[in-house]
Amino acid sequence: METLVFFGLAVPILVLAVVVVTTPHILRAVVSLFLTLVGVAGLFFLMRAPILGVMQLMIYAGGVVVLFAFAVMLVRRVTGEFVRQQTGLAGPALVVGLLFFVVLMGIGSGYLAGLEDEAAAAGSVHPVSRDLAERLVLTDVPEEIDPVEDFSPVMIRDYVIPFEIASILLLVAMIGAVLIGHPLEQKHPGGEIEPEEPAEEGEEA
Repeated sequence: METLVFFGLAVPILVLAVVVVTTPHILRAVVSLFLTLVGVAGLFFLMRAPILGVMQLMIYAGGVVVLFAFAVMLVRRVTGEFVRQQTGLAGPALVVGLLFFVVLMGIGSGYLAGLEDEAAAAGSVHPVSRDLAERLVLTDVPEEIDPVEDFSPVMIRDYVIPFEIASILLLVAMIGAVLIGHPLEQKHPGGEIEPEEPAEEGEEA
């Protein structure tokens, strides 16, 4: 059952991720990115890592993507044009993506090979690849493990600086969105500042 749920989440995630980088409509790309991140959160919940799933929903799906959507709408409001995603560099992007995939596969293969060597040296009965597959389908997972209790000290103690840098980045993005959506202002000779009103149709500039 868990395997079916895994593939039921993984296949839509891959399809939506392809849509994100191929569609020329930026708003459609934002929606696809939102659904992709929600699916990744579902994978975290499936692997019994609820704190990562909640963080995925709150920070990425509920924060970053919503901020992207607001930025797209505010840019359209200010410029009067709908933002379109440029896909003229699809060829170079595909090459870079394939190279990145090969690098990740090499790193992962080396990591698994190291685990297999450690398991063989320790006299493990089951190969690591089989143990990894069992963990992916949620078998032989101890019930007494508390992911929140185990993960929280690591986040607060070891990764507090990256966590704070990410929060500052989100704050800067939020301030930028507010400035983009703020009405344009102009100063009159009397010193008063009034919002600039758009010119009516047919009126000469």
